[in-house]
Amino acid sequence: MNSGDIKRGRPILLDSEAALEEALRSGASAFYCSYWRYADPQEPLHPLGHDLVWTIRATNGGLRFAKEVTVAVLDALADCGLYEPWVKYSGELGFDLLIPLEAIPSDAWTDDIKALADIQGSLTSYIVSHLTERYAGFQVRATNPHIAIGKGSDTCLLSELRLRRGLLLAPMSLNPRSGLVSLPLAPESVAGFSVLDASPADASSSEWAAQQISWKQMPEWWAALADVKASVF
Repeated sequence: MNSGDIKRGRPILLDSEAALEEALRSGASAFYCSYWRYADPQEPLHPLGHDLVWTIRATNGGLRFAKEVTVAVLDALADCGLYEPWVKYSGELGFDLLIPLEAIPSDAWTDDIKALADIQGSLTSYIVSHLTERYAGFQVRATNPHIAIGKGSDTCLLSELRLRRGLLLAPMSLNPRSGLVSLPLAPESVAGFSVLDASPADASSSEWAAQQISWKQMPEWWAALADVKASVF
């Protein structure tokens, strides 16, 4: 890490404990990571692919409604066989959901970045269909580029992250606005989560593992998602 990299806007690689300690000594408290993958992080114009990332943020209803919506979205993903997406508290009024690139079989996208976008878009369409059909209290509508999920006066925004060179607050980083920890969670822990769990003094992380997600029914699953996408949008 050096000042020249910072001035040129280059990614700063914290690839060792010593580099992390230097960043902390320099006053860093919030860390961000790319959800894009590169053969060489210093050459970001040629990405290899990206994780599938969604954010859920409450605009009304606070963390209580963000938890309710996140549980419902996790239920939708489980309904199509994706039982263990990575889940992370944002540090404020929402959660981040992530399916790592390593969990997506290569034959599902064959090194085609557009295919990854299609997979994520179809999963989002499935989520919308699932919430509309099974959660009668929700009002779900597309408000490009977000999906607005409402219940009474409460509202959450579900968003896909696809921005080239985009960054996500790193797991276990402090949120720079709230000072709370962006805490990885087990999916089943979301409903009972409290901001007290994310205090720097008490935060205890759930371990993320990049185990391969089962796609045994891929042809049927993909056909079903294609039908849902056509009917929703």
